Amino acid sequence: GTKKIYSDSSLKKKIALNISGDLPSNKSKDNPKTERTGNREQQSAIIQKGVVKKGEKYSDNAYTYKIIKGAKKGKKAQVSIVKYRGREKSLYLEKKYVILNKVKCRIVDIGKRAFYKNNRLKRVMINIPVKSIGESAFGKCKNLREIQINSASLERICKRAFMDSKKLKLLAIRTKKLTASRIGKDAVKGTGKKLKFLAPKRKYKQYLNY
Repeated sequence: GTKKIYSDSSLKKKIALNISGDLPSNKSKDNPKTERTGNREQQSAIIQKGVVKKGEKYSDNAYTYKIIKGAKKGKKAQVSIVKYRGREKSLYLEKKYVILNKVKCRIVDIGKRAFYKNNRLKRVMINIPVKSIGESAFGKCKNLREIQINSASLERICKRAFMDSKKLKLLAIRTKKLTASRIGKDAVKGTGKKLKFLAPKRKYKQYLNY
């Protein structure tokens, strides 16, 4: 099951994706919790301190993360944001890391349907080096008007990534690494009729053909 991380109340006041790399030192709040579905021995094995394993999910007040590369304390793991439950209208992703079960985890991916049908979002700015935007990650966000992905590491935009976000008027990307095979079908289908697209000068015409 999804593991819970309880952060202090100040996290609620942070702009939605401005993720803090630190969690409270209070042990009763710092450690992830799991659903009590097994016996104590099973729970003990699942909640092994200082270790995160591929496929595990952790949650804080606003996000659910999925481990895509496990690690022990002292090493760096990699995670995907797979669900956002916040209520902000403007989201800024600026911190590269989040601490999960005492392990420093780098955010490298916006997962499938992470923000799907989020009707509060109006503006999203991603200022960390994510490598991919998942399938329908920002699909059917009816009030979304602007997305800026300032990641030179972006290698893939999956199918229907922004599909049917009908008010989307600006899509800006910084990467030079996209190719035709790495941009999914219908990625921007159903977006605003006057969608403005910004990209590196040398890649602009090439990306428009995708």
